Amino acid sequence: MASKVSVARALAAKFGVKYNRGRGPDIRTDDLTINVETSRTLETACGRLRGYRGPVYIALANPNDLEDAEWYTFGTTVGLMDAGGKIIQESTRGYWP
Repeated sequence: MASKVSVARALAAKFGVKYNRGRGPDIRTDDLTINVETSRTLETACGRLRGYRGPVYIALANPNDLEDAEWYTFGTTVGLMDAGGKIIQESTRGYWP
């Protein structure tokens, strides 16, 4: 299991942006918003992504959390990705003017 910070830094490097350690999403690009989550923070992850435009994703630091993450995101517009940035479940949230 990788740590949240190491996964967030690796994803930020992959998408060519800086990792945001402060308030707000961990990774923000022009096209998507990503929050890296652990098993302790999964329950409230969707709420923290509320209000962001465009596709939003939860990246899992631990692949064993996939089943729980799918349960928490069921019926939402939040997508899921693994620690390497591979999309597991597409975000259905679109852009609006």
